[in-house]
This record gives sequence, structure tokens and C-alpha cells, in this order.
Amino acid sequence: MKQRRQLLEQELKRLGKQMSQGPWDNQILETITQREGGSPRFLKMLVNLLSREATHQTLNKDMKEFGSTVKEIVSKQLSRAEDSHGRQAVLQFLSILRAARYGLQLSELSVLMSYLMFSNDQETKKTMKINQFFKISDTRYSTLELVSLITKLEGLVHVADGIYFITQGYGEEIIQEMYFRTKTFDETRRVLNSVFTVLKETYDLFSNCEPRILKSLVYLLGCMEDAKRLEELVCTIKYCRAACETGLLGFLLDTLAGQFLNTRYQKNIFLLKPEVQAWSAFLREYGSDICRQPALINQLIVNLPGDNILVKTYLETIADFSGMNNFNKRIIMFL
Repeated sequence: MKQRRQLLEQELKRLGKQMSQGPWDNQILETITQREGGSPRFLKMLVNLLSREATHQTLNKDMKEFGSTVKEIVSKQLSRAEDSHGRQAVLQFLSILRAARYGLQLSELSVLMSYLMFSNDQETKKTMKINQFFKISDTRYSTLELVSLITKLEGLVHVADGIYFITQGYGEEIIQEMYFRTKTFDETRRVLNSVFTVLKETYDLFSNCEPRILKSLVYLLGCMEDAKRLEELVCTIKYCRAACETGLLGFLLDTLAGQFLNTRYQKNIFLLKPEVQAWSAFLREYGSDICRQPALINQLIVNLPGDNILVKTYLETIADFSGMNNFNKRIIMFL
């Protein structure tokens, strides 16, 4: 009992509250003694919900509605979110964040929610590609609605430095049971590819990228078992330099070793590619030097034997330089 009270006090303190002898706190303490009150996970979820949604007048009713187990609390929270925003919105939102292992910004979530909620062509009943959708449609999922949905799912979803994630160890297995047990591979792939497209646009636009995006692109292609696009992404000067600059050399070497491809067939296709083998060998030898001085990468490639495929790739990049617009030229000059 003493330990449970201490756990409760810790959770209340985290939310800027404290235990008192008032009726609200007494009711909480009384209820917890009859439930999974010894579980920190349960306490955290219960206190979060009660602090956000309960009042003195509705406390007893809310306690009963939330249930007596973690599963019941998560189920009730999701049901309330569905009541406010609709099941489809909750499903798509959770699908997006499940696909985005390294998290998403609010602006990225907004784009993806708009596309996945409204991209089915009403005449053809077919799904438009994401770029096509934003060219011909003005329909958008409201940012205010999105923020409200995130608030409803607080605890299941958390934010750190402006990046939103599904909270690990909170209710993933319950979310899986309620929303994804019967989801088809095509549905899952559509979400994965949509997240990839949005993040890839940011990657293509800027000369240097944050680690979150570099890792997300690899992870998403791995989930889709897309060895071809994975090779096209990582076997480039831009990606390799960006990975070394941001402390991801080990991650990149694991990627080039096929760690993110799950099927043996796709992994073998990837590992047999001459570009993959060449970049892997190059980074094992020079990766540490590039991490210390990223601008060295071009010179190190030029100094390789002339028949090395990386030299050929570099020269092709330079040959294409004259046909680029000024913005892209600045990116190559930066590289």
C-alpha cells in the first residue's frame, strides 16, 4: 500500500500535482487499491487520463468507465478518440506513426493525414499518388483537428523536440489488436510508401538532413523489402556524406550489410550489387576520415583506381552538373 501511494505521488508530481486529504485524491487512492495499483504503467496511464479528463463531479463515473486493467484503459481512451474524431481518423493516424519508427513533425503528420484520409478518387474509386493528390485537391485534414486528436491520444502518443512518436511499452499490443490484426500488406505498404514519399521530398530538397530522416528512409524501404530503391538511396555521395556528418557511419555500414532487409531473396539481391559492395569497402576503409572531415569524400573517391565504380558514379554526377538548375548546382558544390 505504501509503495502504491509513493508511485501515485510520483506520477502526480510529474504532472505538477500533489497528494492531499481532499476528496479527489482520496477517491483516487481508494480506487487504486482495488486495481492494478502496483503497476507503474497502469498508474501512469490512469493519472494521465484522470488529470486531463476527470473532475470532482465525474471522478467516480470516469474511474468505472476507464476500467480496472491497462487494456481497458487503452481501449477506453481509443474509443473516446473515435467518438470525437471518427474511427478512420484514429486508424490512419496510428498507421502513420507506427510506420514512422523515428517519429514525424506535426507538418509531416498533417500532410499524411490529408492524403490518407482524402485521396480516394470518388469517380474511379482508385487511390491517387500523393504528389498527384496535392496538385489537384484542396482538401486538407484540419491542423486543429489533428492537434485535438493528438491530445486525445496523449500517453499513447508523445512528443519530444517537436517529433511525435507512439509511446513504447504503453499500449502497442492493444493498438495492434484493435486496429491492425486484419490489415492487409497492400494497406500497410501504402502507408509506408506515403511516409517515405513525404520524408524523401525533404531529403531531396536540402543538402544536409537530420539523422531522423536518414534513418527513416532506410527503415521504410527495408519494411517494404525494396532493395532497388534502398540501393539508389544509400549508394550516393549525398547520403554517405550526410550519414558520416551526423554520426551514422555504423548505421550506414549495417544498411550496406543488408541489416534492414528481412527476406533472404531481397538481401541477396542487394548485397550482390556492385555499388553496394564498392561503397561498403570504401566506407570501411575511409569512413572514419570522412566523419572527421566530410568534405574529403569527393577527393577520396577521385583518388581511387579509375576502374572503381565509385569513380564512374562521381564523374557521371559532374557530367550532369551543367544541366542542373542553380539550386541543385549549389547542392553539388556543397558536396
